[in-house]
Amino acid sequence: LQFLYFIGGLAMRCLVVLAVSVCCCRGALVGSVIEHEVISGTAASRGDALKVMTANLDKMEPLVKQAAGAGSDIVVLPEMGLTSLIRSRTEMGYYISVLPDGGRGVVACGNSTYADIPILQRLSCMAQSSKVFLAVNWGEVVPCDRVTDPSCPPDNKYQYNTEVVFSDIGSLAAKYHKLHTFNATEFNTPSTEEYVYFVVKGVKVGIATCFDTMYGSPMLPLIKDHGVGVFVVSHWWNNQYAMFSAAAWWQAMSRRMDVSILAAANWFTKVEPYLWSSGSGIYSRGEVVASWYNQKRVEEEKMLTGAFDTGGGNGNGLPDYTQPVPLPKG
Repeated sequence: LQFLYFIGGLAMRCLVVLAVSVCCCRGALVGSVIEHEVISGTAASRGDALKVMTANLDKMEPLVKQAAGAGSDIVVLPEMGLTSLIRSRTEMGYYISVLPDGGRGVVACGNSTYADIPILQRLSCMAQSSKVFLAVNWGEVVPCDRVTDPSCPPDNKYQYNTEVVFSDIGSLAAKYHKLHTFNATEFNTPSTEEYVYFVVKGVKVGIATCFDTMYGSPMLPLIKDHGVGVFVVSHWWNNQYAMFSAAAWWQAMSRRMDVSILAAANWFTKVEPYLWSSGSGIYSRGEVVASWYNQKRVEEEKMLTGAFDTGGGNGNGLPDYTQPVPLPKG
């Protein structure tokens, strides 16, 4: 909580500088984030879920290509941008699949081995054809056996909120299970902490997802122990004025941690204010490169592109992080 309040207080002080657009880049990459108005639907089968995910990708893919044309090295899609917010474990199960391990050069594009996971193939092809690293929030099924694993759920599988990163040749570069779920009934919480990064042009890029950034992990260990100076963050943000406004939060995190952050929001709004999600941007060690906040709550797909500093990640002045006892599965 001390960590949360410290960062939150800084977020309030950063509200006044959100219009700044500066990047004093000693070493730079170019990134893009996409704020997507999610298409939702009720899925009673894998076929239903495939239609919803295909519709969402049909909206986002042209923006990925546009980002590639603008010279982006990395493109980040929002949390639950494929599936929408689904609280039913059974329904979410129709959307997600067992995925191959990352970092092994697996290319699903055009690979018949993965013909039964057409969304994986499409995402791989999107990254390959656009020649960008593509960070996508999705989900993964991990089978388990209740005989050998007493924590295994009754349906004999774990379901994880999962960030999947594809390389510029379409291979699976990294896979990260969200550690800190937000009142999730559709996903399980990993029993052990994961600190995952991938490498783009020699630069380490760490992964965190939305609510993860309210905690010390995974960001602090990645910065202090692995020298990570850039993060991709897919999020579905619960905007609360004033200190929990998404745009202010990401700039505050970037400045306090001395890292660059590429944050992509899922744009979604209902009558209830707590369902309003918006706030995407690229923040270069505390400076705003590009930022978007859908204040008028109008329907709009948004892509932001900019160069950011890769020289952060030294951990100076940051508190030490001690890993807590393992979290219970469930």
